[in-house]
Amino acid sequence: GLYTLTYTETNYISARQTGELATDNQTLVAATQTMLSDSCSGGNISGIIKNSVNGNALSDVSISVRSGKNVRSGDTISGKTDTTDSNGAYTLSSMDAGTYTIQGSLDDWISTYFNVRSCSGRPNKNSNMSEKLPEGSMRIVVSWEGTEDFDSHLEIPCTSGTCSGSNAADKSHLYFGTGDPAYHNYTDIVSSGDNVTLDQDSDQGIVSTCPSGEDCGPETITISKLRSGTYRYHVHAFDRSGDNTTHIADNGTVVQVFYDIDEVLNFDVPSSAGDLWTVFDYNISSGFNTLNTMDSEGDEAKVDDH
Repeated sequence: GLYTLTYTETNYISARQTGELATDNQTLVAATQTMLSDSCSGGNISGIIKNSVNGNALSDVSISVRSGKNVRSGDTISGKTDTTDSNGAYTLSSMDAGTYTIQGSLDDWISTYFNVRSCSGRPNKNSNMSEKLPEGSMRIVVSWEGTEDFDSHLEIPCTSGTCSGSNAADKSHLYFGTGDPAYHNYTDIVSSGDNVTLDQDSDQGIVSTCPSGEDCGPETITISKLRSGTYRYHVHAFDRSGDNTTHIADNGTVVQVFYDIDEVLNFDVPSSAGDLWTVFDYNISSGFNTLNTMDSEGDEAKVDDH
């Protein structure tokens, strides 16, 4: 079922978030809730909506907002809407201080949902969208804020050839390596064109102005056809490899998974130390298994050991 968690504390603005138990006996890992001081004032919330595959701005996206974190259903806040302009930009004016879930909707695109915490307003709150997907495909997007280099790693089902190890021969671990190999594109041994592609690789996260010559978030992987077996997805803080810091948790990191034609699922980073976030497993027969573990790994080629 769908549950609402409420948070109250003297001298802080009351907050709430929702969470869904998909099955009986599941353990729900709630997103970290950071509360705002009641001295916070209102302001504008603004940002840019982009195409998760190529980074292009998306115009004509309808923007609406609900009170609370991860709130996808129920009434939106009356009078607080906008439509993105030709630069993909939106503004929600004169929002009270608090935590909100923003929804972006566009015909033939999968809706995006993202959280924002506003004290005296919040600029540069960007998000990404995916076009509706063919049945049996999946798109995974990791977004973060700041100038550090986070990398996405995907373990895929592997039944032929070298399916383990820490070198170019390992066909089960896909990532953008700094040496040889670079990113592996995996082609199904049965069906030609069954590929995993790295659509965007970014060496910085979301920043107000991307420096010249740099690639700025998000980072996107597309699985064109899901196969039998288990996929595992990780986010590695490449700049902090082996440091076991809280930089992934401290940079507003979130993973969006677009799947099942027009569905989207968000994963919120745990508030704990670790330069390696192992996010989820996915199997076409059993669905998602949220892992949400933090660890430390100094060698990018060994991320698949976790």
